Amino acid sequence: MIAHDTPRDVTIVPPPARLASVDIFRGIMMLLMLFFNDMNDPDLGHMNNVPWWLNHMAPGMDGMTVPDVIFPAFLFIVGVSIPLAFSRRMGSGYSIRLLWGHVLARTLSLLVIGLLMVNTYTIHATAMPISPGAWELFLFICVVLVWNRYPAPSSSARKRLYSLYRCCGLLGLVFLGIIYRGDWAGTTTWLRTSWWGIPGLIGIAYCLASGVYLGFARKPAGIVAVIFSLTALNLVEHYKGLGFLHFVSQYLSIGGIIGGLGSIAVAGLFAGMLLGKYPERSAGNKLLIGLFILSAVLFVSGMLLRPFGGISKHDGTPAWCLVSAGLCCAALAFLHWLVDRRGIERWARPVRPAGTQPLLTFIIPHLFYSALSVLGVSFLENHLNTGATGIVRSLVLAVLMVGVTGPLIRLGIVLRI
Repeated sequence: MIAHDTPRDVTIVPPPARLASVDIFRGIMMLLMLFFNDMNDPDLGHMNNVPWWLNHMAPGMDGMTVPDVIFPAFLFIVGVSIPLAFSRRMGSGYSIRLLWGHVLARTLSLLVIGLLMVNTYTIHATAMPISPGAWELFLFICVVLVWNRYPAPSSSARKRLYSLYRCCGLLGLVFLGIIYRGDWAGTTTWLRTSWWGIPGLIGIAYCLASGVYLGFARKPAGIVAVIFSLTALNLVEHYKGLGFLHFVSQYLSIGGIIGGLGSIAVAGLFAGMLLGKYPERSAGNKLLIGLFILSAVLFVSGMLLRPFGGISKHDGTPAWCLVSAGLCCAALAFLHWLVDRRGIERWARPVRPAGTQPLLTFIIPHLFYSALSVLGVSFLENHLNTGATGIVRSLVLAVLMVGVTGPLIRLGIVLRI
């Protein structure tokens, strides 16, 4: 793996150590995502009478709640991680061709997982040979079998066993795809792309931000231009200016996904480049100043765009994208100061494993609830799901599920995409 085709725009730097602040940021977001998903996802927690600020802002409203920042935070930290991860790979001899191969394979994997996950929401209750709960449970078991990073085999027999696990997972996914039947407005359907799911959207944003990094790694001004170009693309679609691309938009929103979500990921990319440029403690002030300036620019730009569609997660408006990215950048700056510079990180040890294994943590609730469905246990659908009691229940479950991630990692369940 010799980097003989590294372009001039990409500088190979010594691979930085893994930053605890990035893992902790991601781990905190995982905890919050599981908490809010348990309250707001109708297929998970079945909650009622939850305070408005713990739900997503209603469509048509100008504003945002705490849950409205969680998904942008994941997109932002995906961008942050790109220059750090790519620097390590290039420092170990990866060529640009190999990097692109990794990016495309990872994107395709996330799209497949996202597509399958989305279709769990519209499973036909009676048109398949297995129950909806069983289909979902087997789906996530197969995901683990296929994308688990198995340890180095100690023997040829162990190697064949790991290959068998992965083959069983692939065959299982094919089988689940063949038997799938959905219920779409009373019509029986097969797998369809109503949207790409959270993993799929993250994959698309990751692919876009990776391409931007490989094209503009030594051109910060170019990356800033990309952020605002993507914002402009989002704005144009908001005013129906991309109608001529309807044949693409029925599968992929050019303005909303490429423009809006892409702008958040590329903003994170810029923050990650700052982290890679000033890794030493002595450069801490320069880094923090840079991160807070970036945060302010993003936040103010978003507020200036507020008259054009308001701040709305439901509509994916430019203001929501940039304001969210600005808040995430400020949070990352604080965590970097607290954890990486001051060394105060013991408080975050319970969530850090989830930050290193976000996909595994993300699917744990789906495994849990689908297993309950298969077992016929419906207690949580009708109990402990209202008001303050429901909030406490969702919080306890989120903490427990995040806490399970560490033991699963120690058991060798480590998803790598």
